[in-house]
Order: sequence, then C-alpha cells, then structure tokens
Amino acid sequence: MIISHAHKFIFLKTTKTAGTAIEAALSELCGPLDVITPYREESEQDRKGLGPQNYRIEHPLKPKR
Repeated sequence: MIISHAHKFIFLKTTKTAGTAIEAALSELCGPLDVITPYREESEQDRKGLGPQNYRIEHPLKPKR
C-alpha cells in the first residue's frame, strides 16, 4: 500500500494484477513523508512452489503422427 500526501493518492495492491510492478513504479514518485508498506515475501513464495497449472505437453485433440 502507498499513501502519497505529496501527490494525493492511495494505492492498494491486489494480487495477480501487476500490483508489485505498479507499486515499485509509484514508490519512486513518493516523498519522504509518504507511507510505503513493504512487499509481502510470503505471497511470492506461495506461488513459486505450485508449478504449472492446467498445462499439458500433449493436447488431447492434437492428432498423433
């Protein structure tokens, strides 16, 4: 989350919407009195352990040669 008093905005980060990239870009605009919360490391770790999802090497409708 970012609260920018200097630029008069509040940014609430959501998951799976490029929130971390947007938060990183917006944080560069912030002044010394603005509030910037730290990144949640555990949210990235949760996804890394899952691996591929709904992914098949051989598609069932692909003709075999």
